[in-house]
Amino acid sequence: MRAFLAYILLASMIGSAVEWGDRAEGDLRWGETLQMGDYTLEAADFTPEDVTPRMVMLKLYKNGELIATRALKSGDSFSLDDEVRVVAQEVRRRDYLVDESAEPRARVVLFVRAVPELQIRVVSDEDVYKAGDWAKLEIEIENVGTADAEEAVIEVTSDPAIFRSRYSRSILSPGEVWDEDPDTEDIDPIAERFKVPSVPGPEEVSLRVHARYLDSEVGVHESWGGTSFDIFGPLKLYKRTEDEIRFGKSGYVHLTASNGGDRALEADLSDSTGRDFAADAALRWKMTIPPGGTETASYTIS
Repeated sequence: MRAFLAYILLASMIGSAVEWGDRAEGDLRWGETLQMGDYTLEAADFTPEDVTPRMVMLKLYKNGELIATRALKSGDSFSLDDEVRVVAQEVRRRDYLVDESAEPRARVVLFVRAVPELQIRVVSDEDVYKAGDWAKLEIEIENVGTADAEEAVIEVTSDPAIFRSRYSRSILSPGEVWDEDPDTEDIDPIAERFKVPSVPGPEEVSLRVHARYLDSEVGVHESWGGTSFDIFGPLKLYKRTEDEIRFGKSGYVHLTASNGGDRALEADLSDSTGRDFAADAALRWKMTIPPGGTETASYTIS
């Protein structure tokens, strides 16, 4: 019989104010473990057969690190920082005449504290916008945790700083989805609508949603969500050539630069004829393109 490594008698500690959420239970023999989330519970040892009361030594790990060692008899329990609770429902030795085994077992239950968890999903109606477009974003929020999310504050920001907004809700119950208009049958997510600004060139915009909320014990929790989209720059270029140019003859090439932004652009424009063609001029231009305006350049090739 293996020696009992330690004897620690712990009074049952049950925090009446703590709301316990997910649980896992198992019938553990020596060396077996019970796993739930970040926690692992191991039946490390048992009292010898002739010792009463029968007890089990339990080791509790979090992310692989030992955080507690307790010796419990049937009905004993312990909790740590109101975050996790262990109950030894029964410590017994199986009947040899029934199952030909006298191996000790412990029926244990592992609880974790009930906490809220807001899941955030952000969707834009387009992946790419141009200056002057109206963009629409929808922010879907659901409490996928096991406790109420209280005093929730949602902050929406963008980089670059196109807009910033803030929303709040006093309580969001487990399984509840954020609804901006509870009076309608449909669920209305948070909606952001804004006019896309002019940018000097193509640019990616990152949208970030930060949720901060409390549980019933005034513990602070945070969740994040986000997405990104692209904005076209204000300058667009078009090149048009004749469909067919006969050998020894010349054809025209037309270049058009348009400015879709709200400020004048100073542009350096260049082109190339490609292989086996010759142009009648140096293919470089400087031009000022007014807001909403266009400038053109033309040359011939042969």
